[in-house]
Amino acid sequence: MTIKFALLAALFTLTLLAQSALYLDPTQPVDKRVRDLISGLTLEEKAALLNKMGDVPRLQIRGDQWNQCLHGVVWDKPTTMFPVSLAMAATWDTALVHEVAAAISDEARAIYNGWHEDPNFEGARKGLFYRAPVINICRNPYWGRNNEAFGEDPFLTGRMAVAYVKGLQGDDPKYLKLVSTLKHFAVNNVENGRQALSATVSERMLHEYWLPHFRDAIVEGHAQSVMASYNAINGVPNNMNKLLLTDILKHDWRFDGFVVSDLGGVRSMVNGHEKGQMTYEDAVGKSLAAGCDFSDDEFQKYIPAAVKQGLLPEARLDDALSRVLRDRFRLGEFDPAAAVPYSKIPRTVIDSPEHRKLALRTARESIVLLTNRNNLLPLDKSKLKRVAVIGPHANMFTAGGYSGKATDPVTPLQGIRNHAALGTEIIYAAGARITPAPSRDKASPPPFDTQAELLKAVDAAKQADVAIVYVGTTLAIEAEGRDRKTLALADDQVDLVKAVVAANPRTIVVELNAGPLATPWIKENSQAMLEAWWNGEEGGNAIADVLF
Repeated sequence: MTIKFALLAALFTLTLLAQSALYLDPTQPVDKRVRDLISGLTLEEKAALLNKMGDVPRLQIRGDQWNQCLHGVVWDKPTTMFPVSLAMAATWDTALVHEVAAAISDEARAIYNGWHEDPNFEGARKGLFYRAPVINICRNPYWGRNNEAFGEDPFLTGRMAVAYVKGLQGDDPKYLKLVSTLKHFAVNNVENGRQALSATVSERMLHEYWLPHFRDAIVEGHAQSVMASYNAINGVPNNMNKLLLTDILKHDWRFDGFVVSDLGGVRSMVNGHEKGQMTYEDAVGKSLAAGCDFSDDEFQKYIPAAVKQGLLPEARLDDALSRVLRDRFRLGEFDPAAAVPYSKIPRTVIDSPEHRKLALRTARESIVLLTNRNNLLPLDKSKLKRVAVIGPHANMFTAGGYSGKATDPVTPLQGIRNHAALGTEIIYAAGARITPAPSRDKASPPPFDTQAELLKAVDAAKQADVAIVYVGTTLAIEAEGRDRKTLALADDQVDLVKAVVAANPRTIVVELNAGPLATPWIKENSQAMLEAWWNGEEGGNAIADVLF
């Protein structure tokens, strides 16, 4: 069957259905189709469609299988893993960031297409609502999620956000490739106690510092979803903050998409901000009244009661539902696949060689030269007989927050081996250990003799023409739910660098981290320093490219 014939057949079938269900007619305007669908729903079905995982079996409407894609699609099979968002911001290249986001959304669409086309599809069946990008401002250097955002400057964050949103959502005039969700609205950059925290913010600071990048991503980037954050602003929880969600977002900025709560957002009010003072019906009614359109099981469970108790006008319920459904129609969910241009993206794009090359280019562009005394860099590989590769990050791969699975990620050690001249001896020593990440199986980490490993590192440095020390942080130190306790390097890493510099003055220090590091001794005493971030599956090759 030709594509043209299949399209005609599908359109004919839908035309017959549309005689009794106008919402299935792709020739009708989207808003008209949305109104038609809503008019035929029961109160309970409306509530189900405002639950992120709610289904309407009678109409064969499946709940939103939402997903994450901060720097690659999160899936149970490998996808291309790009550098973390903060590293992408360090490229200062919005065109490159747009290209990365477009590649990520291609992979997301390919997964979606795969399970719609193949009943035997292997892999998690993900939808098209994606929780990215994170565009909170990294004003708090201790924030555990600095790796997920684009830095401390609202202007740069706004430029990166617009590029990323447009890359995710595509450029088709009728259809969306994905729905991009901006996180976390707003004034959110503390993990400890975040579900009961209230930020005190002046009106001027709110509009000049905490909101401009959100406005850019909505007014210019046309992001279709915004996530209300757990915290409160000036005592009002953001999940029911009318000033934020309706007055500013929907009225001033003309936002036509939908607001979604953070996971468990309703519970965070009942059990956190308003503990002991608010029922679930109250919380659901006040959230929707303030402008939150979409949430979790609590919406499905308590919306009917909230309406019946007079806590929620059904007109506001229908407005919320129309916002969510409008995007589902624009994603092509109710149209024949052949009519949706993004339905043709093949599974071969997932973790493709072309995307891996893009990951390498992005990692290269993200690396920042901090110090280069006496022009030690770039290294002349023809003059190096021995290279000491040292440090806890030398033979480690740190993916970052909300990461998928990477195929054969390149460690810094492997990167040096890949790039050094033939015959160059590579001497490796860990020298120190970063606090290991918590293990789900609670198994004890392998024994580590700190003093013996330090001596190995010093011996390696003495033998080598140049020593490269890789230090930094991991998700055990900075991550969601875990703010940092210090800006200093953890454990014995500074002592390691001091010992290596004493053994070999030709020492280069490479930092792999997210939030800022306070390393004054290293700054003053190392011959060269690079900031390399957590830089994706090709990170080791990218660092070696820069060093050489």
